[in-house]
Amino acid sequence: MPAESSPTTALPRTHRPRLTPAGIHFTVIAVLTGFASIALANNLLFLVFGLVAGLFVVSAVAAGSTLRRISVVRRLPHPIFAQQRFRVRLDVGNGHRFWPVFHVELEELDVGRAGPRAFRALAARVPSRGSAEAVYTARLPESGWTTFSAIRVTTEFPFGLLRWSRDLPLPASVLVLPRLGRVSPRLIEERFSPSTSAVYSGLGRRGDDEFAGLKEYRPGDDPRLIHWKSSARHPGRLLVREMESVSLERVVIALDLRIIARREKLRRRLLETAVSFAATLAGELVARGHPVAVWTFRPGLEELEARPGDGSLYGLFEGLALLGTDAPGRLEDHLDRAGPAFFQQNRVVLVGRGAHRIAASRSWGSLVTPVDPGRPNFAKLFRRSA
Repeated sequence: MPAESSPTTALPRTHRPRLTPAGIHFTVIAVLTGFASIALANNLLFLVFGLVAGLFVVSAVAAGSTLRRISVVRRLPHPIFAQQRFRVRLDVGNGHRFWPVFHVELEELDVGRAGPRAFRALAARVPSRGSAEAVYTARLPESGWTTFSAIRVTTEFPFGLLRWSRDLPLPASVLVLPRLGRVSPRLIEERFSPSTSAVYSGLGRRGDDEFAGLKEYRPGDDPRLIHWKSSARHPGRLLVREMESVSLERVVIALDLRIIARREKLRRRLLETAVSFAATLAGELVARGHPVAVWTFRPGLEELEARPGDGSLYGLFEGLALLGTDAPGRLEDHLDRAGPAFFQQNRVVLVGRGAHRIAASRSWGSLVTPVDPGRPNFAKLFRRSA
């Protein structure tokens, strides 16, 4: 369900009106008409000046009154992934009982970690005592919590002479999940296919069921599992194949959050790429039937788990989004204490800056798959979605 944001008790803020280009021209004409009427003492010019000035006053009063009756409800989609476009719907309401409002501009203010780009939408017409929908497309650069604070409503209604703006407090928070991409199929097949498994060698792919024997047919059994040749040798009995579910071995993704770079922007980008790769790899392995765990160390061990078919993968994505960028501990020290049996029972992927160097310096280095998001060949292993 999409998340909704409605006005709070915080007071809206109305900005001083500004003259539009048409309003500037209109004001110059009004001033010149006023001077001409005084200099020439011409009643007709006085009448024209009065009409022009009255039109300006009506425009100011109508625009201010209309703006105070506009309300906005924000509807955020769910889920939202980092660096992927999503659509935000704004329900714009008009509480005025007599006239509609035209050309209402809406702009998000102070969106956390949104970057320099502003999020804007337009409602072409909002009927009286009705509502209209405005939509804008957004993209958030990083995973984690992102806050929305307020929306600025701007209109030049009714005559386009004055530009009125009003800030409506509309706080909301949304958890942005790590960006998902595509892991190289070659890496999946070489490292995680059942044929390369030391524990479940030759058991088939993606957790398919394995033949365990024959049993007598009972109501509720799948008729497609009836073994007709064996049933023919036993008149009066139907025999069905009994299947046992095959579990593929567990994969542990050791995510090293110690990303060192000369610039903070580069460090955050490499960290986001590492988290995105871990989330994508976990998703693809769970889809193939592997139980997956993601380990981080900050400074204590944190473990996120996902199993096929139980809906826990989304919780793993949420956990990765909440990792943050604070200083982590030494993940390899915990792997040192895991022992040889751990590496025999689990497939381990070490993801992080300098993963190859860490693996080469450890006795268990040949038993893990190192992945370094800062290496040039990383682009061959992982492709981020558009």
